[in-house]
Amino acid sequence: MPLFTASSSSVAHSFVKEGIVPDVIHDINPKVLVLVRYGEKDVGQGEILSVHETQERPRILLVPRDSSPDNGGKYTVVLADPDAPSRADPKWRNCAHWVHSGLSLSMPESLAQTGNTGGTNLSEGNEILEYTGPAPTEATGLHRYCFLVFKAWLLF
Repeated sequence: MPLFTASSSSVAHSFVKEGIVPDVIHDINPKVLVLVRYGEKDVGQGEILSVHETQERPRILLVPRDSSPDNGGKYTVVLADPDAPSRADPKWRNCAHWVHSGLSLSMPESLAQTGNTGGTNLSEGNEILEYTGPAPTEATGLHRYCFLVFKAWLLF
């Protein structure tokens, strides 16, 4: 996985441009960047993937946007579809496809020193909702699947 593929300002801009703000969240001030890899494919913002490419749980890398120490904080990752069943009729908005809590950040210095860019250790924490690959029905258009990272105040 590349160490960084997007800045926090470009993430915020993309979220506003694509309507993630306000459809999914009210505001964005990213403190953590999430890098996503399906198989051997690094996924960029707004990238179109096939259903086939997304059926296996991705590898993710949680990286702080700056080098500030996190003091052992834990995070929750949510994969949501705000366009269920379609963007024109989002009556099931924010359908969750995955929730994993209790994850640690990977610090940029340690990544650079060790070269370990394989991803965040998903064996730590708890998978609250098992990964279910996206499978939108035909003729519903493109869906905006969102990886969201939240500071975990409570661990399940």
